[in-house]
Amino acid sequence: MSYLLNRWIKSSFSLILMVLTSCNEEGGINYTAINQPNIVLILSDDLGYDDIKLYNESGLETPYLEELAKEGVALKRGYVTAPVCSPSRVGIFSGRYQERFGYYNNPYPSVNQDLVSIPSDNILLSEFLKNYGYSTGLIGKWHIGKSKDYHPLNKGFDYFYGTVDGPLNYLPLDDSLLIKTGWNPPVKNNLEENFEPVSNYNYLTDEFTEKAISFIEENRNTPFFLTVSYTSPHDPWQSIPKYYNQIDLEDGTRRVYLSMIKSLDEGIGHITKAISENGLKSKTIVIFISDNGCKNIGPNVCSLNPSLKGHKGSIHEGGIRVPFIIKDPYMTSSQIEGLLNRNISSLDIYASLSHLITGKVPEKLDGNSLYMPNSAELFWKYGNQAAVLSGDFKLISTNGEYELYNLKSDPKEQFNLDNQPLVQQELQEALFEWESIIRPAKW
Repeated sequence: MSYLLNRWIKSSFSLILMVLTSCNEEGGINYTAINQPNIVLILSDDLGYDDIKLYNESGLETPYLEELAKEGVALKRGYVTAPVCSPSRVGIFSGRYQERFGYYNNPYPSVNQDLVSIPSDNILLSEFLKNYGYSTGLIGKWHIGKSKDYHPLNKGFDYFYGTVDGPLNYLPLDDSLLIKTGWNPPVKNNLEENFEPVSNYNYLTDEFTEKAISFIEENRNTPFFLTVSYTSPHDPWQSIPKYYNQIDLEDGTRRVYLSMIKSLDEGIGHITKAISENGLKSKTIVIFISDNGCKNIGPNVCSLNPSLKGHKGSIHEGGIRVPFIIKDPYMTSSQIEGLLNRNISSLDIYASLSHLITGKVPEKLDGNSLYMPNSAELFWKYGNQAAVLSGDFKLISTNGEYELYNLKSDPKEQFNLDNQPLVQQELQEALFEWESIIRPAKW
């Protein structure tokens, strides 16, 4: 199906969503009144698909993520829109392909910050929810622009504790408790709380968890949207004994890396516990997603037995297929089952929440509601590569050279299919059509 045809079908379909989904098992939502569930969106930073046992037997055990998945669903084919941090986050919060804005890569320090923006006629997820009466908070990493106009407090968030930039040191620079190894580039300590600099803080993952719990407790009597955007396990790779001593490995670099994931998992456990203890479990949606794949710097850092090809910075599966868990008390069992073998994009988060709260998906959004059946193509463009995924077939273009894979039989993308010319032609046409509506890179 062509990209533009799919957009037309989606637009037409949205007009009758309320009729189709009122009080029935397939739609599962009654729109006689606006639903206002609490929403907790948890992001990890550079956590790879194979890094945790939930997705790969050789990965780290993460009991709290596993519990979250048991109560909801761990998506096997969950994707982000970019293999690096900032554009991936633009996709999540805008609900649109960031390529529409010419936003393809991280805004490095040399980039003119005036270019790091999303056109103002695009309502971000935080703005949308604030307009519907939500209390909104962002704890952690923003990375969608550093100018005042794009500060979280000016983009729909009532409260912000974190960094508008990329990585931070996990403790202030002069703290002797840090266990450092592996990749430790110099970074700024530009932590802030509502524009005010924060110079001293606990181990960063723990700090973000504590702030998240405080936000939940303070807003338990009103609908809230909380984004907890952890920096773990993004470099600099820094741990503390509390987590480092839980990992029994001789390899110091991997031990630090896995202990950072351990801190992330325990933080998520504390957050879900706070939701329960405040009597909010039955009316709170929890979504967990990594912004891209693992950063493969040095040996034995990412998974030792990868099931996917590629890492952060690649549009092969290891760069864009990520841990993606949804716990949603508003979903029926049949809806959850329908997600298991479906290609799901981070774009669908915004679309689904809009569908749940208003009964419709805005035509402008590129995502689709997870409450309804869908088989739309997914697209990527990064560097000299572009890709389209339709069903089990994925086409990758690298400088005009094509690779075609069947992900069901070949998830490692090892066998380029040369016996499916009709499939390749159809996907090429879909990719050309999509590329015709996106903008050139701004930097």
